[in-house]
Amino acid sequence: MGVAWLLDGLWRQLGVDIALAKVLGGRRFTTDVERVLFALVANRAIDPASKLAAAEWASNDVAICGLDAMDEDQAYRAMDLLVAADAQAEAQEAVFFAVADLLNLEQAADNKIIRPSARYIGPPPAQPIAPIA
Repeated sequence: MGVAWLLDGLWRQLGVDIALAKVLGGRRFTTDVERVLFALVANRAIDPASKLAAAEWASNDVAICGLDAMDEDQAYRAMDLLVAADAQAEAQEAVFFAVADLLNLEQAADNKIIRPSARYIGPPPAQPIAPIA
């Protein structure tokens, strides 16, 4: 439960649950779609597996707050709903800006720790050392 609980806290800190609730709207489902999506993400982070194995993992191997059990059909439906509901990438945008704010990426970019043209995050490389003639 420890790692899943930690990821759940991060999920909520980043506002992913709120972003998903906005995108999914007021529709009612027999299973909490946000919790199923969290279970799929947590499974990929902790013990990567297929959606079928993730459903078994979430039901039997880990305790996820608000989700007693799920099956693979619920996993597929949750993914389909997310794709259809987030056609304008609103949830993605909300999560991106929450992560940028949490990690203070704007200040990091200003200090040139993150360079848009770079393929890595870190300080600018030092000037090359001139060969000794």
